[in-house]
Amino acid sequence: MTEVAEAAGLLKGSLYHYIRTKEDLLAAIVEEAHRGTAVLGEETLASQAPAAEKLRLVVERHLRGTEKNLTKVQVLFREFSTLPRERFAGVIERRDTYERAIRELVRQGQAEGTFAAHLDPRLTAAAVLATLNSVQAWFRPDGPMSMTEIIDGFTDLLLRSVGVETHPSRRPDEDR
Repeated sequence: MTEVAEAAGLLKGSLYHYIRTKEDLLAAIVEEAHRGTAVLGEETLASQAPAAEKLRLVVERHLRGTEKNLTKVQVLFREFSTLPRERFAGVIERRDTYERAIRELVRQGQAEGTFAAHLDPRLTAAAVLATLNSVQAWFRPDGPMSMTEIIDGFTDLLLRSVGVETHPSRRPDEDR
């Protein structure tokens, strides 16, 4: 809390005027980090776009959200399990809602005939989200790859993994 107060330019005691407890601060960070994916899931379900376009949008928006809120997303993944049961349950509920939206996206792609029919929607959604969520662990704004390069690469990878033929702008054997 001392570090947070210093970063905010406040005395430690003044911080408690805005945040009652450390748990409240963690919950606020987790809520903010999760807000974007909840909205993205709702918008994905409501969209009339073809499934392949929806998947492109999910990759783009999910990873741009990670880039914009990198520290908050890292705190989410490292610390959310320490929240009390009722707050933890809310995080899991929102996560499950987003995952259900991705499963429906897979089912839509299968119904359209653009995604491989043999894929299990639950496993496919889990793989998509695991891939996207992994970025917070290794991405660095000053690292060797820009977020745009990561988005392009993961979009190609994930579309191909569901059976959509893509045409990448770079050859796979080119060094980065």
